[in-house]
This record gives sequence, structure tokens and C-alpha cells, in this order.
Amino acid sequence: MLGIAFGAKPAEQQIGDILISRQVVAYENQRISGPGSPQQLIPRGDRVSASPRLLDRCRTVGIDWTPSAVHFGLMLSGDKLIDNADYLDQLASQFGHDAVGGEMEGAGLYAAAYRQRKEWIIIKAISDWADGTKHERKTERQQLAATRASQFTADLITSGGLAPNLPQAGATEEPENTEALHPLGSSKSAARDGSPLTDSTDSASS
Repeated sequence: MLGIAFGAKPAEQQIGDILISRQVVAYENQRISGPGSPQQLIPRGDRVSASPRLLDRCRTVGIDWTPSAVHFGLMLSGDKLIDNADYLDQLASQFGHDAVGGEMEGAGLYAAAYRQRKEWIIIKAISDWADGTKHERKTERQQLAATRASQFTADLITSGGLAPNLPQAGATEEPENTEALHPLGSSKSAARDGSPLTDSTDSASS
């Protein structure tokens, strides 16, 4: 999946930098505890890992990628359109320095890829900092980020090595699990890799 996202490290990143998901976490899955104020927010969602093969291909492309920096790390994913510095600080306190950015579609991508047993990875570029300044040069920054993410993905595709691994002759396919699974929302579920590259302009920064 490609698109635009907010950056989590403005001191180390720039608008247009590429973000690659080593992992994704659904930050909406929280436990709120503690009497009175302030309340304590405790993450409950699992961190799930992207396809090692696609990560390796992205790292290879990143070696010669010159338009902007490329950052690999944890991608935060949730339903909220974040543009508030205080809420961003809360997320930073929960996930620390691991998070490189955030968006709104990654958790859904992973859930769909898990069910279909597909490889997946998130490739997005920074369009804002989700700190209350999203409106500043919004169109210009979103266009730059979308262009950079598209260019990186195009280079990834033309570099080759993306064909899926085909089963060997005579191999028996594993029977499909018919249980309804959503690993991102359950700490008891084991994470898997999965999903094809799909084009998506991230509503997290719209």
C-alpha cells in the first residue's frame, strides 16, 4: 500500500521523506486506567511485521534512492485524523522512538492480507506532522508526498524480484482456517506477513 502519512520525528525527518513499515500497530486498541486525571493509556494491540521479502526489496531500492530520506520502523494506524500535538505526545509516550509515522489504512490492510494469506508492506511519504499545522501548505505538501511515494514504489516495481513464491510441484496447500481472525485486536493471535502493493492516498493527512 502506498500513500501519504504524518511523520513522528520532525527533528529527524522532512516533508516528502519515505516511510516503510517494518511493523504496524493499531493504536486505537487501548486500555484506559487510573483514577481521576491524568488517565493512563496502555496499548493492547499486537505489533505485526511486514513481509521480510518486501522489506528486503525496499531496503535495496532505498540504497540508491536520492529524492528524500527513507525511514524504516513502526507505523501507527488508526481511525483518527490526528492534528493535535497533545494527542501526538500521548502516542509518543506509548510507542517511544520506534514509531516513524502514522496513517489510517495500515491496520485494515494487514487484516485483509492475513485472511487472504498475502504479503504486505506500507510505503508512504510524509505530508505533515499531525501537530495542529496540517493546514499549512496542505495541498503542496500532500502532492509532494504522494509523488514521492509513487516514485519509490515505481522504482521498487521496476527493480524486479516481486513475483510471489510459487508452490513446488506436488505440494499440498494447507487447509484454510475458517475461524474469523483479527490479530491486530487480540494479543492471543500470532502475527503473519501479507499483502500486495495497492495504491491508496492516505486520508490520515487529508
